[in-house]
This record gives sequence, structure tokens and C-alpha cells, in this order.
Amino acid sequence: MLIQYQQVSEGHPCFAGHFPGNPLVPGALLLSWVAAHFRVASGGEVVAIKNAKFLRPVRPGDKLTYEFDVNVTGIPPLPESSGFADTQLAANAFPGAAGVGKFSVLITGSDAALVATGSFEYRA
Repeated sequence: MLIQYQQVSEGHPCFAGHFPGNPLVPGALLLSWVAAHFRVASGGEVVAIKNAKFLRPVRPGDKLTYEFDVNVTGIPPLPESSGFADTQLAANAFPGAAGVGKFSVLITGSDAALVATGSFEYRA
């Protein structure tokens, strides 16, 4: 499992228009953050989000945890291990590798909750 963290800035420009008096992160922006955090965690690129469910709004100041479970296809099985090293090994040793994965975005802290979940396709 790959994990990334983010503190949502209270001054993020999206909050000016989405929505005054009731600010929340637009779903499209949250999905772009999912793709960006996957790229940082794995070196891979999200090429398609196959489905996404938004379960709770993300608000200014929220602390988010991004979790990614990935399956690499088209390459030999990787050694028994998990996390960043596996995906990085695939990206470095098999440049054309691709796969599918699932993501979860959670708010952490005292009001912990699942925010969004879905699946995606990627290439290394």
C-alpha cells in the first residue's frame, strides 16, 4: 500500500467560489490531487479514473490521507514485499508497465472519516 498526506490550505483559491459561506473542495480538484499524490508516491501516472464515490465534503484545514493499492500487470511477479519499493521497482525495471489500482481518501484527526474511494488505471 502506498500512502501520502496533505493538509488542505485554508487559503486555497478554490474556496473563494466553491462555495462562499460553505467552502468545500470540488470533486474534480480532489481527483486531481489523487493523481498528483499517486505520481509522488509511485512515479507512475494515472491515465484514467474508472469510478469515484464522494462520501463526505473536504473542507479548509482538513488533514487528508491518500491510500493506494496497486496491481502491476504485464510484468513478472515482484518479490514478496509491499509499498513504494515494489511500485518503484516496476517503474524502473519495466518502463512500459501498467496496472490498475484502488484509492481511498480519508480525513484524519478527531473527526476521521472516509471522504472518497474509487479505482484507476495507471502506467509506470
